[in-house]
Amino acid sequence: MRRLYTAIRVLVKAVRTGKIQLIDVKGRGEDFTSKELFQDYGFASRPLDGAEGIMLFIGGVDNAVVIATEDRRYRLTLEKGEVGLYTDEGDCVHLKRNKEISIKSGGQVNIEAAVSVSINAPAASVTAPSVTVTAATSATIVSPTVNLGAAAGLKAIPTEDFMTLYNTHTHSGGSAPDQQAGATHKTTKVKAV
Repeated sequence: MRRLYTAIRVLVKAVRTGKIQLIDVKGRGEDFTSKELFQDYGFASRPLDGAEGIMLFIGGVDNAVVIATEDRRYRLTLEKGEVGLYTDEGDCVHLKRNKEISIKSGGQVNIEAAVSVSINAPAASVTAPSVTVTAATSATIVSPTVNLGAAAGLKAIPTEDFMTLYNTHTHSGGSAPDQQAGATHKTTKVKAV
C-alpha cells in the first residue's frame, strides 16, 4: 500500500499573509513555494524568515501544508507545565507555575473594550513615574478611606463644603477658628456621591 502522508522538517524562507497564509520553505534540499501555513483556530502567527517548520505532504507535493512552525532563537525558557506566547522582540505572555501570569512588553500594552474593564482582586497596585486617568464624563472612587499625598500623608480630600463647615464651626458657641482654610487647602476635582 502506498504511503499517503509524509512529513519533513523545513526552514522558512518567506511568508505572505492574507486569509490564507502562504509560505515558502526549504527542506530535503528542495525549495517549496506558496504552500499553506495551517494554524489552530484563535491563534495566529507570522513566522520570521529562518524559523523552522514541519511540512506534511498529503498525497503528494501539490497538497503539502506546513502544520507547525517554531523559532528556537527566541523561545521562552519554561518550567514543566508552563505556557508562553512570545515574539522575537521579547514581548511575552507567560503562564507560570503557582498560578502566576506575567505580561511583559518592551513598549506599550493597550487594553480596549467596547463596554467595560474590571479588575477583581484582594489587592491591586500601579507603580509608575506618572499615572494619568482620563474620563470624559466622571471618575468615581468608592472607598472608606482615600490616602493622598507623599507617603499617603493626606488622609482627606477637602472640598468647598468641607471648608465652609470647618471655617464656620464653633466650640460650645465660641468664635469661629482664627485660622481659616483657604483656596490652597481645597480641591475642585472631587464630587460627593
